[in-house]
Amino acid sequence: GADVKDAILAMTRKLADHPVANALLWGAEGFNQPTLIWTDPETGIECKGRIDRYTQYNGRTVLVDLKTAVSAKPSVFAKTMATYSYDVQAGMYLFGSQVAAPLDEPRRFAHIVQEKTAPYAVAVYECGEKTIDEGESKYHAYLAKVKQCRESGVWPGYADDEITVMDMPHWAFG
Repeated sequence: GADVKDAILAMTRKLADHPVANALLWGAEGFNQPTLIWTDPETGIECKGRIDRYTQYNGRTVLVDLKTAVSAKPSVFAKTMATYSYDVQAGMYLFGSQVAAPLDEPRRFAHIVQEKTAPYAVAVYECGEKTIDEGESKYHAYLAKVKQCRESGVWPGYADDEITVMDMPHWAFG
């Protein structure tokens, strides 16, 4: 309804008012939601990813991902990155973009983070080198596991060969 429309307009205004978010989203030529398709050179597996925005910022190529979050505070979003494996997404997309369209200089990966509630605060975070390296390492390990499962026909489940004892979460007890 009208409340949702008002919230979306307020969020859009807040993004437009943030100088870095504005520059990344609308300030330079780029591509919105380009699809990357590449073959992983180590496993031969076809891969695909969709980036929110592919653009230039300060003379460097940047892959941009727009996220909404409960909090855009740096310490909170750093935990969110780990919880939702945003490092793997960044490592995979940066690796895939280099395979699909090699560049001499490294690309950067940035998250534009906007809070879900008013006043819809915005922050822009570039993934650090350690985060990118960790994400790319995990991506390669996951892809190697997929290759192994495809070749063996054995896909891991949860405890397939035993009964697991389980209790409810601690908060469910009086």
